[in-house]
Amino acid sequence: QIDNPQLQNVPYQVIIPRWHSILSQGKSVHGFGRDCPEIERAILEPQEIRSILVVPIHVQDSYWGFIGFDECHSERTWNQTEEVVLSAAAASIGGALVRHRAEEALRQS
Repeated sequence: QIDNPQLQNVPYQVIIPRWHSILSQGKSVHGFGRDCPEIERAILEPQEIRSILVVPIHVQDSYWGFIGFDECHSERTWNQTEEVVLSAAAASIGGALVRHRAEEALRQS
């Protein structure tokens, strides 16, 4: 959906505030699109998303953003291994951001 103008430059806290609340607590968002609140279904259904798994990215213990998987072909129950793998990717992204910030700080000093 990278080319979808309706989803560009819109803070997700505005269009899916429930996610921000859950993710900023360090928890994941997962489940079937049909079970999501109406406001979320209005975003997921046009993209034909039937199942979603989203985990938070933290940078030095601060919530920074999220990364996720979606399933568009059928409803899928995400297993613990998939969530752990996605969480590991999120941790790697958080670590890369910390390293990038440290390198930038060193270059500026």
